[in-house]
Amino acid sequence: AGMVGIVPPVWAEPVVISYMYQAGTQEADDRTKKLVALFEEANPDIKVELLRVTSGMRDKMVAMIGTDTLADVVGLDINYIMEFGDERILLDLNPYMQRSSVLRGHRITPVLMDAYQVDGKQFAIPLTANPSGYFCHAELFNNVGLMRAHELYKRNDWTWENFETAAKRLSRSTSEAAWSP
Repeated sequence: AGMVGIVPPVWAEPVVISYMYQAGTQEADDRTKKLVALFEEANPDIKVELLRVTSGMRDKMVAMIGTDTLADVVGLDINYIMEFGDERILLDLNPYMQRSSVLRGHRITPVLMDAYQVDGKQFAIPLTANPSGYFCHAELFNNVGLMRAHELYKRNDWTWENFETAAKRLSRSTSEAAWSP
């Protein structure tokens, strides 16, 4: 008696998906390639075709959307979520996240997840976060009679207007630029 089994056909080719991402530096490109290699190793039936963009990501996306050639997966900057956050362009990831045993949205800081949502639809998942902060020399604020930035912030009064006022009061004119852009 012989054994009968289902064997995948040897001619079956892996699924190929395209991944468009912005990497202005070689270091960023190398990081992306390492992540993709790990993904392909964990998913040998999926091959990722990399589409590196070094600049002009938005314009390239618009052109690809217009010609119906947008990549399957796009490394989307947070700045573009409101512009491209539409189910005609991007896929709502909520149903996939609910079924996934790997992707756990609740393990990511809610404010980061919310930043990639439009009308409750999760159009992207944060890959990284770049916290930013401002530091100031508190004594300088005191010397010119300004309330310190963190005090204004606690009162919910640290606005762009107050930032500009502080910058002007804390600056002095000089004929020599301390730095140039």
